[in-house]
Amino acid sequence: MQLKQQGKYQEALEYFNKAYNTVEGNNNIELMMAIYECYNEYGAKNDAISTLNKILEIDSSNEKALSALLAYYNENEDREQINNLIENFKNFVFLLLSFKSFFCIIYLNKIYFFS
Repeated sequence: MQLKQQGKYQEALEYFNKAYNTVEGNNNIELMMAIYECYNEYGAKNDAISTLNKILEIDSSNEKALSALLAYYNENEDREQINNLIENFKNFVFLLLSFKSFFCIIYLNKIYFFS
């Protein structure tokens, strides 16, 4: 964790990925979130998204992973992925408000607008 805190994301990823590749590691949500954060900070967005999806395979109601995915798709204006996320997790807590020219999603006390 020290390497991550020091901003040495690539070095931290080496250690985190070694730990992840153990029997206990590939089910450790905290470790996986640290891996996601390193990928995200390092700029490896595809790996970051892949890690979030792995987290959701293990814990389908993980609020941090869902929030991060929703924020990423919103930032990139990827409506198709937002719709997929809502559809895949429709039993989770989402509030979707639709208006004439835009819609918004209220999720975990954050509001995401789309036009």
